[in-house]
Amino acid sequence: MPKFILVMRGNYSIWESIEVTVKQNLLKKYQEYFQEVKANYNFQSGAHLSNVSSKFETIDGEIKFKKEAYKNTNEALNGYFVIEVESIEKANEIARKCPCLTHGESIEVILID
Repeated sequence: MPKFILVMRGNYSIWESIEVTVKQNLLKKYQEYFQEVKANYNFQSGAHLSNVSSKFETIDGEIKFKKEAYKNTNEALNGYFVIEVESIEKANEIARKCPCLTHGESIEVILID
């Protein structure tokens, strides 16, 4: 059965600006979503990712370093799940239910070779 990684991206500044009671409700929804994925979709691994990061890239033949490269962008990697399901359509169906979509984040579904 194929494996997929579901990658959540968003902006940490937006998350930090959410009202405490709204954030608590969202965290509850994330926990429920995580439990559903874990119980029903052959969960392999997953984690919340912090905003502490380093990025290395080669620009004009020179290796460049950037600390916390995505902290204030919509491209910050916030978390991921690895699941094993029968098709990308099923993985897409699972991703569509993610609470991250309710507050400005995105989720990508990628087949793992």
